[in-house]
Amino acid sequence: MANTMGQRLSDERSGAGVLVTRAGEGTLSFGPAQDGAALVLGRRFSCATCGTTVLCTKAGEATTVCCGAVMQQVEAKPLPSSD
Repeated sequence: MANTMGQRLSDERSGAGVLVTRAGEGTLSFGPAQDGAALVLGRRFSCATCGTTVLCTKAGEATTVCCGAVMQQVEAKPLPSSD
């Protein structure tokens, strides 16, 4: 089942929650936190396979999984200087 933009998902076990900001064809789910890599409020995660992007709206001891792989955190883009 494809994701839709604006869709909210929550994990009952960890209490974590995410919001889909860019929809893709992959199926989203939650997995256990690995090596202390928990979901942090305000961080974005992206699927390298289908391009789905989510925003963490509630922190928790979990990871987001899409297309069978753990989603990677998106690094913030630097803002231009305002000399």
